Amino acid sequence: AAHLAAAIGADYLKLDVDAIVEDYVELLSTALGRELNWNTDDIALQNIQARVRAPGVWMIANLRNALLLATSNRSEAAVGYTTMDGDTCGGLSPISGIDKAFLRQWLQWLEKSGPSGTG
Repeated sequence: AAHLAAAIGADYLKLDVDAIVEDYVELLSTALGRELNWNTDDIALQNIQARVRAPGVWMIANLRNALLLATSNRSEAAVGYTTMDGDTCGGLSPISGIDKAFLRQWLQWLEKSGPSGTG
C-alpha cells in the first residue's frame, strides 16, 4: 500500500488502533462480567477491529475537507458480508457496483502492468 501510494502521489498514513480495540474489549468484558474470547466472540471481535478505524479516518477526511470513500463492493453487499460502520463507513462507495471477481482481475492487472509508472 505504501509503495502504491508513493507511485501515484497519494498520502499513506498508518493508524495503530490496537490500544483502542483492547480498551473496547476490556470495557465490554467488564460490562458483561466475563472475558471475551475468539472461540465464543469471534464475529464481535473481528467487527470491533474494523469499526474502531472509522472515527480516525473520518477525522482525517474532516481535517482535509475531503470525502471519505467506502470500500464495500457488490459481492459483499449481495451476501451481507460487511461490517456496518466498518468497511461501509464513508460518504461515497465508488466500487459498490463492481463485483469482487472483476476487482481481483483488475488488481492483478494493476500489479503486473498498471498504468504507466506504477507497474
